[in-house]
Amino acid sequence: MSTATTAHSAEGGALQWFRRLVWLGIIANVVVGIVGVAAPAQVLAFLKLDPAAPLVWPRCAAFFLILLSCFYIPAAVDPCAHRFSAVFAVVCRLAGFAFFAVVGGRYIVFGLYDLLFGAPQAICLYLAWQRMKAPADGRTSGAIVAVVAGLLFAGAFAWGAFRFVMQPILPEFASDEEYFKYGSIGNDGAAGIPYPLWVALPDVCAHHLPRPQGYPALGFVYDRGRNPAVDPPIGFSRAKVGVERMAINCAVCHTVRARLAADAEPQLYVGGAANTVDVLGYLSFLSRCAADDRFTADHLIPAMAAKVRMTWLDKVTYRFVLIPFVRKRLLEQGEALAWAKRRPAWGPGRIDPFNPVKFGMLHLADDETIGNSDMQAVWNLDARERIRPHGPLHWDGLNNSVREVVISSALLASCRSRPLRALAWSYPPAVAYTVVATGNHYVLDVAAGTALGLACLRAATHLCPEESNHPAECSATYKMFEQELKEELQPKTVLQKTLFPQIAILAWRLRRLPHTEQEIFAHLTHAAKDHFVDNFR
Repeated sequence: MSTATTAHSAEGGALQWFRRLVWLGIIANVVVGIVGVAAPAQVLAFLKLDPAAPLVWPRCAAFFLILLSCFYIPAAVDPCAHRFSAVFAVVCRLAGFAFFAVVGGRYIVFGLYDLLFGAPQAICLYLAWQRMKAPADGRTSGAIVAVVAGLLFAGAFAWGAFRFVMQPILPEFASDEEYFKYGSIGNDGAAGIPYPLWVALPDVCAHHLPRPQGYPALGFVYDRGRNPAVDPPIGFSRAKVGVERMAINCAVCHTVRARLAADAEPQLYVGGAANTVDVLGYLSFLSRCAADDRFTADHLIPAMAAKVRMTWLDKVTYRFVLIPFVRKRLLEQGEALAWAKRRPAWGPGRIDPFNPVKFGMLHLADDETIGNSDMQAVWNLDARERIRPHGPLHWDGLNNSVREVVISSALLASCRSRPLRALAWSYPPAVAYTVVATGNHYVLDVAAGTALGLACLRAATHLCPEESNHPAECSATYKMFEQELKEELQPKTVLQKTLFPQIAILAWRLRRLPHTEQEIFAHLTHAAKDHFVDNFR
């Protein structure tokens, strides 16, 4: 089977699909690029990404996307004639996914966009390459490798989509005080309860509360004008992690409503020690409610729909997925707090700060210790540090560094992954590396671009192989010509050695043109002579 025949058969299959996918990707890039240049702020808001300032940078990125698409056009026209462009198109797509997967956050949506085009392009290009290299009997098709690659790409896409959906979407706040009262500390995914379910629990499980007053019965404090039936109290964040979730933050223990005189109006003091909140009572309420026979979709969904607008898809999701999952997690939370039942209740305004960490996070053995203590005020720490440098801090006075107390409390409150806590020491060198890398990013860009170009050129030499010599010629003749040309040009660098095979093929074809013209002329003359003889007879 000749090279032309093989290329033609692949053109009608995998190679043709590769060209279509590249054209589709080019069109998509141009459309996305134009929208990104014209309305960058709207694009970022639609994807729930952080605002960019100035907007010239997202516009520049969108413009570069359009320019990059121009380099894909040769691959879409003829991937065999433009092998570098074909490999370059696939590598850029997969590199884009890898980059945004490392960046993480909701920016991974751009990586998913690249993977959506890059994965099928890579599979089609591989199949076309295999079919062109296959012998005449067609024994090698590369189907198994293509199926495995397809499954891997599908898994990568599902992983990226899960990360995008589960990445918290945090609200913005007008002031630091509002952020302290309602901002997320990062525990929404691990400890957050879906908001519709959270607002329905006081109605469904009212008999498990001290009084039938909703969450205010547990001592939670509300800003004036907020509705306790649907609004979160101070000390709760409301962030979207797949679905909107409610989670405790630092303000639940460090905000107090008090008055400075007997006849004064009570005021909120952010940073003060909470004296009404019953944290253990709240956690016990959740676990008792989960163990109740009324914690079912038939009771919860009507109560949820009475307070929150729910679509039929929401109801189906909660009935078959979220309600069973939340019930399981709350029951596990109740079991994890079983040690607290063997100790005095914390009570309003008090908490056990270390036993939950010892038994829940560090999984230490129960040592029968009691750590109940008053909640502490966290205001004016700078002034306290200046008045009494290195004085005893924390509830037990065992730490004398304000900075260390704040950081350790934040880590213990928000980080629930043991591997992440174990790897926390790597933060300083990672920051140092980032500073150095970004300070020399132009050098790194040049190095990365050179490596990418050389990789594409090297891969291109194995793609869409073409016979350098005519079928009627001996391959040894071409090898001798190639060796003589190599001795004459003497390629030394990596780039020269990579380009040399292509230069040799081009030089051989140019040298062969006169012989090809003679063969064509002789063939036409012979055909004309036969035609004349046939007509004369």
